[in-house]
Amino acid sequence: MYKAQDVLKYFHEHIGIQEHRKRVYIDPRNYVIALLCHKFEYTEFELEAIFKVDRTTINYAKSQPYYHMRNGNVVFMENAANFIKKFPYTFPDPIGKKRVNRVTQKVIVNLDVHVYKTLKIKADRDGVYVSTVIKEMLDKVMKVWEE
Repeated sequence: MYKAQDVLKYFHEHIGIQEHRKRVYIDPRNYVIALLCHKFEYTEFELEAIFKVDRTTINYAKSQPYYHMRNGNVVFMENAANFIKKFPYTFPDPIGKKRVNRVTQKVIVNLDVHVYKTLKIKADRDGVYVSTVIKEMLDKVMKVWEE
């Protein structure tokens, strides 16, 4: 069994943070991003800070290993072989995961600028979206209300 710290340490010792698009770097990095996201439940914001890339890159990278491994992409498997061998993991189907979690309703709320800024400060501090902060607050209020 391995921990997230083990994965990150191994990544930094063997690959490190680099700024280029070569597959020999991108493939293992994407494997590590997906592993941290799915197995250890790191948020896109946390991964963005760790790997020094945009959140959109993280969003894309976290599903790539599933597709490459499912389709038997030889280049990916060779590039990420050390990580796959040392940190094995079966990634969930990204589409299936999204479908299961879509059981919510959307509500549009107009907020006072001061209220929004306060929520934004909390969201930035916690590394989440403002909508997540609002949902957490509503969940707490609903629990108190139900008592």
